[in-house]
Amino acid sequence: MVRRIGEFTVERRLGAGGMGVVYLARSAAGRQVALKVIRPEYADEPQFRARFRREVAAARKVSGAFTAPVVAADPDGDPPWLATQYVVGDSLDARVRSGGPLPAADIVRLAGQLAEALRDIHQQGIVHRDLKPANVLLAEDGTRVIDFGIARSVTQSRALTRGDAMVGTPAFMAPEQLTAARSVSPATDVFALGCVLAFAASGRSPFEDPDAAGLEPIAVAFAVVHQEPDLTCLSGALRALVARCLDKNPARRPGLEEVLRLATRAGQGIDRTDSVRPVRRRRPGRTSLAALALLATLVVPGDVPSPAPSTHLPCADGLSAIGEGRMRRCVGLLDTDASLTRLRRSSARTVAPVLELIAAENRRVMAAAAKPGGRPYVSMVYLTPLTEEFDGDAAMQAVGRDLEGAHFAQLRSNGRLSGPSEGPPVRLLFGQTGGSAEQRNHAVGQVLRARRAERIVAALGLGGSTASSQDMVEELTAGGLPAFGSVLTADSWAAVPGLARVAPTNADQAAAAVRHLSTGALARARILFVQDIAPGDQYTSTLAQQFRARIPPGRLVRPEPTLFDSSRRGPSDFRAQLADFCEVKPDVVYFAGRGTTLPQLLTGLAARRCLDHRVTVMSGDDTMMVRHTNGFDTRELADVLSKGRIDLLYTGLAHPEAWDARPDAFDRDFLAPFRDGTFARTFPYGDLEDGRAIMMHDALLTAARAVRETPPAGTPTVSDVFRTLSRLRKKGALPGVSGWIALGNDGAPRDKAIPVLRITPDGRTTAVTVTSADGSPQDGPS
Repeated sequence: MVRRIGEFTVERRLGAGGMGVVYLARSAAGRQVALKVIRPEYADEPQFRARFRREVAAARKVSGAFTAPVVAADPDGDPPWLATQYVVGDSLDARVRSGGPLPAADIVRLAGQLAEALRDIHQQGIVHRDLKPANVLLAEDGTRVIDFGIARSVTQSRALTRGDAMVGTPAFMAPEQLTAARSVSPATDVFALGCVLAFAASGRSPFEDPDAAGLEPIAVAFAVVHQEPDLTCLSGALRALVARCLDKNPARRPGLEEVLRLATRAGQGIDRTDSVRPVRRRRPGRTSLAALALLATLVVPGDVPSPAPSTHLPCADGLSAIGEGRMRRCVGLLDTDASLTRLRRSSARTVAPVLELIAAENRRVMAAAAKPGGRPYVSMVYLTPLTEEFDGDAAMQAVGRDLEGAHFAQLRSNGRLSGPSEGPPVRLLFGQTGGSAEQRNHAVGQVLRARRAERIVAALGLGGSTASSQDMVEELTAGGLPAFGSVLTADSWAAVPGLARVAPTNADQAAAAVRHLSTGALARARILFVQDIAPGDQYTSTLAQQFRARIPPGRLVRPEPTLFDSSRRGPSDFRAQLADFCEVKPDVVYFAGRGTTLPQLLTGLAARRCLDHRVTVMSGDDTMMVRHTNGFDTRELADVLSKGRIDLLYTGLAHPEAWDARPDAFDRDFLAPFRDGTFARTFPYGDLEDGRAIMMHDALLTAARAVRETPPAGTPTVSDVFRTLSRLRKKGALPGVSGWIALGNDGAPRDKAIPVLRITPDGRTTAVTVTSADGSPQDGPS
C-alpha cells in the first residue's frame, strides 16, 4: 500500500473505482483529504494526461460554500493524483434510495444550494455537464457539488477523444447534450438541476418510466429529447420551478439568479415543522468522497461512535446497530464468549444453532492449547454482508448453509472426523459486514484490530461478487489479512492480492453454458439474452459480458441484450422486457441476473400468452439463491415452473449428484465424510443441494492448507500465509468436495468442474452433466 503521495501521508485505503484508488490522507499540517491515485494503465495515455491537466487547472478556480474544492493535484506525477476536501455526508442518490424521497422543504433548500454551487462553477467559465444525484453530497453544513470536470475526465477518458464528445448520464442530461454536444452552455446545468430536484421528490429521473425498470439508456435519451417530463411528484411553485428548468429550449430556462428567487418563492408557505426531517447528529464515520462520484458513503473504521441500542431485534454480543430506519443492521465481529441465550434472541437467531456448535469447538481448541504442551491455534473469520433485519430469514438460511460447511471443515481440519490434525487447530469466528460502507468499514476495522489478539490468519466467505464486497476484500488484504472466497465468481476480481477463490469464474461459467447450449436438443435453440445492469454488481455485469463474448450472434433473437435494473425501487414484473416474447418466441432465455430477481422473471414468463411454446431459462450460479428468496417458497417455484412450462437450468458451483455424473473430476477419498453420512449426522437438517455448504467447506480447507504449508516457525503469521498462497499456486491441484482446485496466478481455480443443474418443478435440484470451460474438468494434481 502506498504510504506517501506528494505532500500527503496516506492513512488508509477508502475504496476503488474503475480508474483509481482513493485513500484517506493527511497533510503535514493535519488536514484530511480524499486522495485519488490514477491507475497506471490510464496514466500512460498522453491524451488522458492532457485533458486531466486542463480540467484540474479549471477546477482549482472553483470555490464556494456548496462545492468541494481541489486541495492539491499533480496530473504530471507518476502516478497522477488529486486531493479534494474530505466531505462527510451521503450522496443524494444514496439518501433517496435508502430513505425515500425528500420532503418539500428539503427540496427547496436543495434547489437554492445547488443553484449557488452552479453559479460559483459557471463564474469560472466551467460547465459541469454531469450534475446528477451521485454528484451531490448532503453534508451536515449544506450541499456539496462534486466532480465538476474531474470525474468526467477520469471515468470517460477513452470515450472522450474529441472536444465535442458527448459526456453525461442520459437520465440527467439536457436535450442539447444528446443532439449537439457543441451547444453545451450554463443552461445545460440548469436542465440537470431540474432533473435532480425531480429525483429528490420521486426517486427517479422525470424521463424514466416507473413501469419499465431498467429502461435502456437510448430510450431514456429519446424521452429527454422528445417527451415531456413526469412531474406528478411535485406541486405548486416547486413544480413550476422544475418545469421551467426542464424547458427543451435552453434560451427559455431561468438563469441561476432567477432559480434562487423562484426557490425562495416556492419555500414560502411550506410548513417546515411537518415536512423537514430531524437533523441527524454528525457521524464522523459516514463519508462521501468529493474525489469520485462512484464512491459514496465511505467510512474509516474506528471513527464510528458507539451506536444507539437497537429498536428492532437486539444485536448479539460484539455486534453493533449501525444505520437508521430500514438501513439499520447489526454488524461487527461476534464475541468469542457471546451469550448463547442472547444469541438465540438476537438478529443472528436464524444461525444460532450452528454458531453454538462452532462455539463449542472453539472452546475445546482453546482449552487444549492452554494445557502444557498444547498446540497453538489459529483463527479464521467468516464474513457475510447478509443480515436478518435487512435481507430476511431466507437469506440468513443461506448463511446457515455457509456456516455448516465451514464448521464441518473446521472439524475436519482439527482431526475431529477422522485421522489426526496435520496443522494448527482452527477456531472459527463470525462477522456481519452489512450493506453500507459505514457498516462494512466498522466490521472490517473491528476484525483488523482483533487480528493479533485473536490470532486471525484468514478471512472466509466474503459475500457475493459486488463492488462493495471487493472494497471489503481489498481493505482486508491491504490490512495484511489473506482472503478465501467461497462463491466469488466475477472476473473483475482477478489478481486481487492475497485472495484465493474456490469457485469457477464467470468466464468459465459462461463458456460452460454456451457449451451446453450447443449440444443436443438445445444446439439450435434461439436465445433471448436478459441482463441486469444494477450499478456495482460485478457478478451480473461480468457474467453478461462473458456470455455475450462467447455466444454466436446468430443464436440471439435480438442483437442487443434486454436490460433491466434490479437496484431501482420496487419489483420489476418484466412486462416491458417480455412484451414481444410471443412474437419472437425464443427457445431459451439466458438470464445474467441474480437468483433473488429470478422469481420475477419466471413469474413474468409464466404469464405469457403463448404457453404452448415451452421455454428453457438458463443462468449462472447465483440461481441457487432462488431457494433463499423471501416470499417465494418451494411451492411457488414449483407452481410457476409447471404452469409456465419452464425448464430452469444453471451453471452451478457444487452438487452431490455431480460426484457420480463425472467421477474423474473428484477425489473419491476426499468425498468420504459427505458420502458416508457423517455430514448428515452432524447437521440433520442440513442441505447440500444449493452448494453453499460444499463451497464454504472447500474455502476453509484451502485456507487451512495454506496455514499448514507455512514454514515451521511456531504460530503462523499473516505474512507466512501470504507467501504460502504463492506456493500453493505452483503445487498443483488441491482436493475439494466441489472438484479439484488448481489455483491460477489470478487466485481463481483453473479448469474447475462446473455442474449444469436443473431445478425441477418439485423444487429439487438435479445434475444434468458436469463440464468446465473447455469441457474437460481438472482431474487431479498435474
